[in-house]
Amino acid sequence: TLLGQTTRIEATPIAYIWHHGDGTKQTTRTPGRAHPHRDVTHTYKQPKNQAKVRVDTVYRIRYRIAGGTWATLGNTLTITGPETELTIVEARPYLTKN
Repeated sequence: TLLGQTTRIEATPIAYIWHHGDGTKQTTRTPGRAHPHRDVTHTYKQPKNQAKVRVDTVYRIRYRIAGGTWATLGNTLTITGPETELTIVEARPYLTKN
């Protein structure tokens, strides 16, 4: 209730900003799926053992007052995600002769 009126607010995620911990970032329209789908990937240009990474979520905000028509705010809302320490592992294939 806002000023005596029933107010509904709807936040819909519209983008995800991935911060890779090496000064780079990328924006996607989907949150990605768990391994091994490889929806969101990043290649580190310099060797690293660990990186502090995070993903921020960008929301479109709509509202309506007293059951009226939905209206969209002109600005989006970006929520900063928690920073997580990521251990970076590199796997290299080797051919061997048996």
